[in-house]
Amino acid sequence: RPQETYIRWKFLQDPDEDNKIYAAFDETESRLLAYIIYSFRDNYIEIRDFSVGQHANIASTLMADFLSFVKKTYQPASVVISILNSDSLVKRIKAFGFRPGKSSGNIYFYCNNQLLSQFPKLTSANNWLLMHSDQDT
Repeated sequence: RPQETYIRWKFLQDPDEDNKIYAAFDETESRLLAYIIYSFRDNYIEIRDFSVGQHANIASTLMADFLSFVKKTYQPASVVISILNSDSLVKRIKAFGFRPGKSSGNIYFYCNNQLLSQFPKLTSANNWLLMHSDQDT
């Protein structure tokens, strides 16, 4: 279960953050299907990471359930998610009432020409999903 090991290491064992996980499991196979990593900060919820993997069909249900849960549990003034240029994802989260905020900056990366020739889509921001929690990578 590499995904679960990664989540534990990156988010749940971080001594500087109080991250929590909201997840969907396949109970018959006891495996993680999708998750949202979040934290409660100064009267708002920050979605730090999420994944639905190959289970895109549960994305809307997971987000709707999550938003209902955090509104009841924390009564936040807002829920924030920071993403960079993922048009399809932006379209989906707008359906839940998310609005764009001000953003600034660009992402710069280095890769050699051989890698770039193998993966030319690397240069298009629409092929990346970067979230605020990725700022340490």
